[in-house]
Amino acid sequence: MTLLYAGKGAIIGDWAGGPPVWDTTGIKLAFPLWETTLIKGRFQRLVVADTEAETITVFAEKFNVLQLAKFENNLIYGQDSPLYKK
Repeated sequence: MTLLYAGKGAIIGDWAGGPPVWDTTGIKLAFPLWETTLIKGRFQRLVVADTEAETITVFAEKFNVLQLAKFENNLIYGQDSPLYKK
């Protein structure tokens, strides 16, 4: 996935999954990113891209299948699917 904004770009990775959610100001974007390890298997992490500060933050918490609903007032709403509990 390549994130493009204001004529600039950043490569996030080939395993970024959606759907993404924009915050209400249109400055920040949140989306899940798939990762795979030999010990833990496949999981997702939450990523927030800030187009104003030009930063990308990958959070440490691991999710099974993350479904994001909305992003407002610096709060991201969503759920980790209970169908895929390990």
